[in-house]
Amino acid sequence: MATNDNNQYIFPWLSLNGYLQDVQVLLSRFVENEDFTSKVKLAFGNDIDIAKATTLIRELAKSDSSILPKIEIRSQSEINGAQGAYAAATNTIYLAGEFLEGKNTSEITAVLIEEIGHALDFQLNTTDTLGDEGELFSDLVRGVELSRGELQRIKTEDDSAVITIDGQKLQVEQSNRNIGLIQGSYSRNDSVSYSDYYDNWTFTIAATGGSSNYIEVYSNSTSVDLVLELYDYYGNRLARSNYYNYSYNDETISLNGLAAGTYTAKVYDYYQGQYVYPYSASYNLSISAPVPVYPDLTLYQPLVISTQPGTNTDATQFTTNDPIYIDWSVIN
Repeated sequence: MATNDNNQYIFPWLSLNGYLQDVQVLLSRFVENEDFTSKVKLAFGNDIDIAKATTLIRELAKSDSSILPKIEIRSQSEINGAQGAYAAATNTIYLAGEFLEGKNTSEITAVLIEEIGHALDFQLNTTDTLGDEGELFSDLVRGVELSRGELQRIKTEDDSAVITIDGQKLQVEQSNRNIGLIQGSYSRNDSVSYSDYYDNWTFTIAATGGSSNYIEVYSNSTSVDLVLELYDYYGNRLARSNYYNYSYNDETISLNGLAAGTYTAKVYDYYQGQYVYPYSASYNLSISAPVPVYPDLTLYQPLVISTQPGTNTDATQFTTNDPIYIDWSVIN
C-alpha cells in the first residue's frame, strides 16, 4: 500500500510498511469472501452501494493504492489517548506512536483496518453509521467471531471524539477499548507488561456521579508503579492518582460531581515498562458508576384513546379524519 512521509512524523524509527502489507493481504481475501456482501452491509448498513464498496476495498488492497488515507504517527496525547483515529476533514489516519511501540503485529493491523473502515464509511454513507463501524469492519475482515453481546456493544458504541492537531480541532472516529454504558458496579482484570505498559478504557455514565462513585485500579504486584488518569470526551485530563507509599498500586479517582457523559480512564506503569522480571503485572479495574433515578410512570388509571379530550372511555371506532386523544396519568 502507498505510504507517505508523514508516517515518520514523530517516531522516525517506526515503519508501517510491514503492517500495511498485512492489511493488504487481509483486504484482498475479504473482498473475495463468499459472504462479502452480507458482511459489508452488516458493517456499513443495508443501503450502501455494494459495487462502490467492492471497488473501494479492491483499490485499498493494492500495494500502490491511490485512495489510502494519509497516515501520521502522533503522540498519544494528541489523539485523545486513543490507539488510532480517523479525521474525514483531513482524510488522515492518526496512529499513536506509543501504541505502535508497545503492541504486536496483529493488534496494530487490527487498528489500521479499523481506521480504514472509518474512512470507508465516510465514502459510502452521507452520515456516520451508528456504532463503531470501523471496529466491526476490522473484526469481519480478520475473521473474528463475535458473540451477540459483543456485536450489540459495537453497534451501540460511540467512537467519536474531538482532537486538536497543530492547533486545528478535528472531529474523529477513534480506536479505543470501550466499556460502554456503566450503571452500578463494573470490574475486569487486565495487565501491563514490558511491551504493553498502558491501557485506555472508555466508559459512559448516565447520571451525575455521587460521593460513593469512583474508578479504581489495584495490583498486588511490586514490580510496577501504576498510575490512574481520567480524561473527558475532549481529551482533557480531569484527575490523576499516583501514590508513592505502601498502597502505590491502589489508585482511586472519585467520580463525585462528574456529569453524565463519556470519559476515558488511562492505566499505565509510571516506569513505562522499564521494570525487571517478571516483566508484567496483572491489575483489576473497578468502576462504581451512578445509577439514574427514573420517574415512576405507573399508570394511575388505564390509558384512554378516544376522539374527544377529557374522556375516560375508549372510542369504539375511528375514521381517517378523526383526531386522536390519549388521556393518561401517573402516580407521583
